Amino acid sequence: MADMHVLVASSFGVILGWKLYKEGITDIFQQEEGRSSVGSVRICTAVGITVFPFITWIYYYMNTELRKHWPEHCTTAL
Repeated sequence: MADMHVLVASSFGVILGWKLYKEGITDIFQQEEGRSSVGSVRICTAVGITVFPFITWIYYYMNTELRKHWPEHCTTAL
Protein backbone atom coordinates (compact mmCIF):
# COMPACT_ATOMS: atom_id res chain seq x y z
CA MET A 1 0.00 0.00 0.00
CA ALA A 2 2.85 2.38 0.85
CA ASP A 3 4.57 1.60 -2.44
CA MET A 4 1.39 2.40 -4.34
CA HIS A 5 1.09 5.71 -2.46
CA VAL A 6 4.67 6.63 -3.35
CA LEU A 7 4.07 5.67 -6.98
CA VAL A 8 0.88 7.74 -7.29
CA ALA A 9 2.36 10.74 -5.46
CA SER A 10 5.54 10.65 -7.54
CA SER A 11 3.57 10.32 -10.76
CA PHE A 12 1.37 13.25 -9.79
CA GLY A 13 4.45 15.35 -8.97
CA VAL A 14 6.09 14.52 -12.28
CA ILE A 15 2.90 15.27 -14.24
CA LEU A 16 2.40 18.56 -12.42
CA GLY A 17 6.04 19.53 -12.90
CA TRP A 18 5.90 18.71 -16.61
CA LYS A 19 2.69 20.72 -17.04
CA LEU A 20 4.20 23.74 -15.30
CA TYR A 21 7.39 23.44 -17.35
CA LYS A 22 5.49 22.97 -20.63
CA GLU A 23 3.26 26.01 -20.01
CA GLY A 24 6.16 28.11 -18.74
CA ILE A 25 4.49 28.87 -15.41
CA THR A 26 7.04 30.09 -12.88
CA ASP A 27 4.99 31.85 -10.17
CA ILE A 28 2.51 29.17 -9.11
CA PHE A 29 1.37 31.12 -6.05
CA GLN A 30 0.49 34.13 -8.19
CA GLN A 31 -2.10 32.27 -10.23
CA GLU A 32 -5.78 33.24 -10.08
CA GLU A 33 -6.62 30.37 -7.69
CA GLY A 34 -4.45 31.89 -5.00
CA ARG A 35 -5.95 35.37 -5.21
CA SER A 36 -9.51 34.64 -4.18
CA SER A 37 -10.55 33.65 -0.68
CA VAL A 38 -11.58 30.20 -1.88
CA GLY A 39 -8.13 29.72 -3.40
CA SER A 40 -6.48 30.70 -0.14
CA VAL A 41 -8.57 28.14 1.72
CA ARG A 42 -7.63 25.48 -0.81
CA ILE A 43 -3.93 26.28 -0.54
CA CYS A 44 -4.03 26.33 3.28
CA THR A 45 -5.91 23.02 3.31
CA ALA A 46 -3.38 21.42 0.97
CA VAL A 47 -0.46 22.66 3.05
CA GLY A 48 -2.13 21.47 6.25
CA ILE A 49 -2.77 18.00 4.83
CA THR A 50 0.82 17.81 3.62
CA VAL A 51 2.46 19.00 6.85
CA PHE A 52 0.19 17.24 9.39
CA PRO A 53 1.81 13.75 9.21
CA PHE A 54 5.29 15.19 9.72
CA ILE A 55 4.25 17.33 12.69
CA THR A 56 2.42 14.37 14.23
CA TRP A 57 5.42 12.09 13.78
CA ILE A 58 7.76 14.66 15.33
CA TYR A 59 5.39 15.12 18.29
CA TYR A 60 5.17 11.39 18.98
CA TYR A 61 8.88 10.85 18.39
CA MET A 62 9.99 13.66 20.74
CA ASN A 63 7.46 12.93 23.50
CA THR A 64 9.35 10.25 25.44
CA GLU A 65 6.62 9.89 28.07
CA LEU A 66 4.16 8.95 25.34
CA ARG A 67 6.61 6.55 23.69
CA LYS A 68 7.37 4.53 26.82
CA HIS A 69 3.85 3.02 26.73
CA TRP A 70 4.22 1.79 23.16
CA PRO A 71 4.38 -1.95 22.44
CA GLU A 72 7.78 -3.38 21.49
CA HIS A 73 7.00 -3.65 17.77
CA CYS A 74 6.25 0.08 17.62
CA THR A 75 9.47 1.17 19.33
CA THR A 76 11.71 -0.93 17.07
CA ALA A 77 9.97 0.26 13.90
CA LEU A 78 11.22 3.83 14.37
